[in-house]
Amino acid sequence: MLDPSAAGSRYFGDAVALSASGETALVGRVALSSSGPGYVQVFQQAGDGSWIHQKQLVAPDGVPSLNFGRSVAVSNTGDIALVGGKKPMGAGASNIGVVHVFIGAVDGTWSHEAELVDPGAQLWDDNLGSFGDQVALSADGTTALIGAEFTKRMIYVCVYTENQVTCSWKERLAAGMAHVFTRAVDGAWSHQAELPSPTGGEDQVFGSSVALS
Repeated sequence: MLDPSAAGSRYFGDAVALSASGETALVGRVALSSSGPGYVQVFQQAGDGSWIHQKQLVAPDGVPSLNFGRSVAVSNTGDIALVGGKKPMGAGASNIGVVHVFIGAVDGTWSHEAELVDPGAQLWDDNLGSFGDQVALSADGTTALIGAEFTKRMIYVCVYTENQVTCSWKERLAAGMAHVFTRAVDGAWSHQAELPSPTGGEDQVFGSSVALS
C-alpha cells in the first residue's frame, strides 16, 4: 500500500490496524515538525484481492494535529475506528492527548462520532499528552482501552504529628494508567474506569501497551 495523499509518505505506516475480516486496513501517517497535519488512510480489499483507497481521516476540528494518526484500532467488522492524536490548548499550554472515534457506513463514507479525552485532569497531569499513545478496541467496537503511560498521578498525603496535621499533594512521575470507555447503542461514549498502575510507583509507564478481546 502506498500513501495516495500529495503530502508524501515519509511517516506513512507509523500505525496500522486490520479488521478481523481482513477487509479493512487503517494506516496512520503521523506529522512531525513541518511535515503537515497527520491523517489516517482507510483501504478496503476488493473481491479480487486488490486494495482500494476509500477515505482519508483527519482531525475533525480543522486544527492540524502533529500526532493525529499516532495510534489506530478498528473493530472486527471494520466500521468503527479509533485514532489517537493531540489537541492544542492555546498559547503557552501543553497539548492534551485525545482519541477520535470514526464510523464507517456501507456506502464507504466515514463520519466523526466522538472525541474521547482524559476525564480526570484535576487529579493527575499528562503534560506529554500521552493519553491515546496506545489504543485498543473490542471486537464489537463497543469498548475502548486507551493508554496514558506518562500520566503523573497526584496523591494527597497527610502527615500527622502530636500537635498538627500537614497535608499536601504529591506527584508520582510517569506512573501511567489506562482508561476504559464504552459505546451505547445510540453512539454515545462514556468513561467507565481508570486503571492505574497496581504498584503505584514512579516511572512505571503503565499503559504503554494495551489490548482487548
